[in-house]
Amino acid sequence: MKVLPLNNQKSTNFGHTFKVSICVRNQAGGEYTFINPINNTKQYKTLNSRFIGWLNEDFITDMRCRLNKPRKIVKKKTEHDAEGKKQLTEALTKIDKDYHDINMARSIYNDKGLAYVATGIDVPIIEQLHGATQIGMSKADALELYGVTHTPYTDAVVREFKNNSINYAKSPENLLRSKTGKEVMLRLNFVKTGEKKNQPVYEFENFEFHPIKKTAKQKIYSGDLFQSETFQPQPERSFADEYRKTILNQINKILGKL
Repeated sequence: MKVLPLNNQKSTNFGHTFKVSICVRNQAGGEYTFINPINNTKQYKTLNSRFIGWLNEDFITDMRCRLNKPRKIVKKKTEHDAEGKKQLTEALTKIDKDYHDINMARSIYNDKGLAYVATGIDVPIIEQLHGATQIGMSKADALELYGVTHTPYTDAVVREFKNNSINYAKSPENLLRSKTGKEVMLRLNFVKTGEKKNQPVYEFENFEFHPIKKTAKQKIYSGDLFQSETFQPQPERSFADEYRKTILNQINKILGKL
């Protein structure tokens, strides 16, 4: 597994989000092909979801243990996937303080289907402050009132969440950065190991956190305006209530109340 030496990076950011690129190859030693999320949305999301599941696995397993609600069916990883998950989560823990403190993650997709991953306290911020939890409530209300989950109102709630969450994820003050201030992107590589129901089966092969060559602009915050190239963090605030609500939401899912 290849990981860039970003371990001791000193960041001025409160939050940490990063883009994810995914590449596959048909055989060991072959050339990697980039999975374009526009043209291969399903494949990209499937492989990205596997990665997000790994980032949340320890958190969910610990919570299930505390609630005495173990999974009824545990999908067994290949030896390579298990080792990949271990090294990937350890690497992210070292370079991302948010994930080190709270090992949760969530994907947000931009209008081209590219995933931004939010970690740690950014997950409750997105779920509670930017409208993720309102989607389920609005759909439940629509189902009760109209017998369907898609209404003009629920569609508007979904659009508002997508806009708010992706703007939050890609804002300069939230992006994970290298020591030199360059935006850091995660590349995930998979290799094809066979087919199942005429669909390719991929095994995780390796990964790399790498700075994007073009340094993203960082901006200073002043009132409601972004004015300069050097970001100064906003006054820190507590997100304890948002965190508590997200934990409660996870508990209700495990207990079958959602």
